[in-house]
Amino acid sequence: MKTPQRYPVTEENGVLGALPSFPYAYKKMLCEQALAEAHRRGDFAVTICRPTFTYNEAWSPGIHSFGGQSYHLDRIRHGKPILLHGDGTSIWTATYRDDTASGFIGAVGNPQTYGQSYNLAGEEWMTHNHIWRTIARAMGAPEPDFVYVPTDLLARLAPKQAEWCLENFRHDNIFDNSKAKRELGFRYTLTFEQGVRKCLDHLTRHNLIENSDNYPFYDRIVEVWRKHTGALVEEFRLKPV
Repeated sequence: MKTPQRYPVTEENGVLGALPSFPYAYKKMLCEQALAEAHRRGDFAVTICRPTFTYNEAWSPGIHSFGGQSYHLDRIRHGKPILLHGDGTSIWTATYRDDTASGFIGAVGNPQTYGQSYNLAGEEWMTHNHIWRTIARAMGAPEPDFVYVPTDLLARLAPKQAEWCLENFRHDNIFDNSKAKRELGFRYTLTFEQGVRKCLDHLTRHNLIENSDNYPFYDRIVEVWRKHTGALVEEFRLKPV
């Protein structure tokens, strides 16, 4: 689980104890530990860069509750219901590829960075609601029809698809880039909305947005959730507290 001591997350008070239940983050932690130990032994010099979500023209600029597949963009442009974990207010950041790359460029061959770690994160602290409203606006799509589902329940309904949501997206992602700016020359130059428009232009021109009809499980979850929450509300109204 993401359990920072405080926000924003710095390199020193970073996420503690990545769990084996989330192999992606857990194995990254193990890799960092192995590389840091090699550095301490004097095997070779190590600099650790920790980019957060980085997007480019060939991938969706938005991360949804089931990941970053482009079919979610298709749902947005056609006004289909959009599932969001919790109430859509957890914080996420996103960085365009060129900005992330500036941090790596500043680290290459830089002895000052040896043995150090650096956050390379987006600097717009955005709710998931805001992210998808921004994307909808850029697409000229209607206001998103959000369907909010408790994160734990969403993970039980679709454990494979919602793994990242359960372990990552439900938590706030707020990072401090001060060290990378000071020592690597890292800069966040492209706003999220500007990046979204660049990506959408490329994805649309090259017909790279996948048809959301290929994922019927998504609408099934929406259907079942709305059916049963509606029934719950009606039952309660018949016999309120």
